Amino acid sequence: MVTFKKVTGFVLIDKPAGITSRKAVDRLEERFGVVKSGHTGTLDFGVTGLLLVALSEARKTIPLLMNLDKEYEGRLHLHDDLQENEIKKAFAKFEGEITQLPPVRSRVARKPRIRNIYCLKFLGKEKRDVSFYVHCQHGTYVRKLVHDIGESIGCGAHMTSLRRTGIGDFSVREAKPLEKISKKDIMPIEDVMKRAGVKSVWIKDNFLEKVRNGNPLYHYMIQRHDEIQAGERIGIFCGKRLVAVGLVLIDSMKWKKKKPLVKTDRVLKD
Repeated sequence: MVTFKKVTGFVLIDKPAGITSRKAVDRLEERFGVVKSGHTGTLDFGVTGLLLVALSEARKTIPLLMNLDKEYEGRLHLHDDLQENEIKKAFAKFEGEITQLPPVRSRVARKPRIRNIYCLKFLGKEKRDVSFYVHCQHGTYVRKLVHDIGESIGCGAHMTSLRRTGIGDFSVREAKPLEKISKKDIMPIEDVMKRAGVKSVWIKDNFLEKVRNGNPLYHYMIQRHDEIQAGERIGIFCGKRLVAVGLVLIDSMKWKKKKPLVKTDRVLKD
């Protein structure tokens, strides 16, 4: 194990098949001597590709990154042979808003929910095996998507392989295998927040200690802010540094001077 002082930030892993996402994170913790870490979205045991891992204090910012879109390349197996044009027509029907019922083994309630499929592209066909690309909203179950496509065309289908190629602005091309990750691959928290388009507020320097003590933000404490809405989780910055994660209590368009505007939710330690 290599121990680095105050290791915090993000790394992009190209997860192999055959290990869980949690196991991949555990191996990073062991390598860097980090006690607590997390990731922004699980990949199943047999699924490969991009895993965005938050080391140490960076894990507190994970709620700011959970809503990033995902991209995948995969392969499905048709239970009966179909022509290429029939497959493309079926794919087109699943672009846009779809309703998904999470699978039985999912960690969320099994209630129908709306998800957006921004792009579902046919990449090629070999006998009954079809390669595809999908760009989708977070929380989309691709295995369930494949099952539903198979049902819609009447012959049935199941997913045989899947690789996550993108999370928001981050690409698997930037990622490295676990054994090749080093300290130079750790990205600063602020860089990740910027690339992820995280909405934020910037406090005045003299109120930094109040925020570090968990106090809510009032109008007079804020130097500038993005347009934000009640219920959103945001970054709280002092200058160029992210110091906390906040929960918006009132839409920024309705802010009033005497009411708390943002609850300080998670404070990042030095």
